[in-house]
Amino acid sequence: MVISVSTLFLKHPDIAANFKPKNQRLKTTYMNIFVDLIETVNKPPHSLSETELSNVRSELIELTEAGFKLDWLETKLDEVSLERKKASVDGIRVQELEEQVKNLKAELIKEKVKSATSAAKLDEQVKNLKAELIEEKEKSATYAAKVLSLEKTVSNIIEMNKKRKLSPQ
Repeated sequence: MVISVSTLFLKHPDIAANFKPKNQRLKTTYMNIFVDLIETVNKPPHSLSETELSNVRSELIELTEAGFKLDWLETKLDEVSLERKKASVDGIRVQELEEQVKNLKAELIKEKVKSATSAAKLDEQVKNLKAELIEEKEKSATYAAKVLSLEKTVSNIIEMNKKRKLSPQ
C-alpha cells in the first residue's frame, strides 16, 4: 500500500509541528523512515514478525524523539501487535485442535481395526458353529437311520417270533 506524505499531513496536520531539522538529507531520511513505518503498520498483522514489530516500535520512538507527534501511530502499532498476538494464539489453538482431530482419527482407525478383527473372529465362530451343527445333523440323520433299521430288525424278529409261536412244530 503506497501512502502519500501529503495525505498523511492532511489527516494529521500536527505530525511534524515540532520536527525542525536544518539538514535536508536528515529530513528526507526521517520522512522515509516515517513512510516505511506507516507502510509496515498497514500490512496484515499475521505477515509481520516480532522482530519487525520491535523495529517499528524502535523507529517510532526515534521519530518521536526527533520531534514527530505520532500518538495515533503508536495506537495503531499497539492494535497491530494485539491483532498479531491474537492471530498467533488463534493459530496455536487451531494447531491444538488439528492435533486433537489427528489423534481422534488415529483412535477411530484403531477402533475400526479392532472392530474388523472382532467381526472376523465372530464370523469364524459362526462358521465353526454352523459346521458343528451340520455335523450334528448328519450324526442325527445317521442315528435316525440306524434306529429305523434297528426298529425294522426288531419288528422283523417280533414278526418271526409270532410266526414261530403260531406255527405247529
